[in-house]
Amino acid sequence: MVNTDEIFSSNYLRIIFVRHPFERLASAYIDKITSLTNKQPSSLYDQIRQDVCRKFSRFYLGNSSATCERIVPKFEHFVEYLITSENRNDVHWKPYSSLCFTCLFDYNFIGKFETIENDLNRLKTSLKINSIQTNFFHNGKSKEFYRQMFVNLNGNLICFLKKFYRFDLNLFNY
Repeated sequence: MVNTDEIFSSNYLRIIFVRHPFERLASAYIDKITSLTNKQPSSLYDQIRQDVCRKFSRFYLGNSSATCERIVPKFEHFVEYLITSENRNDVHWKPYSSLCFTCLFDYNFIGKFETIENDLNRLKTSLKINSIQTNFFHNGKSKEFYRQMFVNLNGNLICFLKKFYRFDLNLFNY
């Protein structure tokens, strides 16, 4: 059992890797909301996906008797849903500043997903270790791919996201 004095001591190693909050949100949307394959019908994310569809049912269902079971909502509807939902505190899109206690802990090393290979090499050197497996950090999506997801968001949604992630944007120089 680690005591709290150790955790806060300068001898204790505290490492965090972060990702731009907007890219992290877009990635979570793709991974958790748009994927209909291999999902358990009762999963939390399937429920969120269907809740988004129901909130915007006129857009997705019109006047038909169809259901939201196989509907993948648009990114902007997902973001708009999060604004008014208690699900905004999900670990996949909750701000790091509240999730990882960034103001409470004095992290010894902060790495970024955007520069992960360089940061891992720096970490490897500082820890004097030979290797760190890095092949699982790439998902095939580019910065431009994620940027394009935000093109259709209106100014109010962008302002909400900037406010929601303001501490992360500031703390990690995004």
